[in-house]
Amino acid sequence: MNAERMRANLESLQGLVFSERLARRLSRDTDRASAQALVDDWSAVAVKERRHLKDVAIAARPSLAGQIDDVFSLDAIVGELAPVLEETLAGIAEG
Repeated sequence: MNAERMRANLESLQGLVFSERLARRLSRDTDRASAQALVDDWSAVAVKERRHLKDVAIAARPSLAGQIDDVFSLDAIVGELAPVLEETLAGIAEG
């Protein structure tokens, strides 16, 4: 397993891997369907224009600047998943 290669592969996805996290963040201020529709639209722009989803989102809504950095953080995802992975691995080891 090559951690650097994995990170590079995730980065090459233009932030689309974070679309669900972005929709959840936006749904704090609007209904879930509207948040998902925005992210879907922004994702399409990101793909079409070969831009990062974060850049597209901030261009569409400048007020998001500085508020969504953690949404696009691989370290944040790893931190959130670590307890789940540890529990899963412990169960496998016991089992």
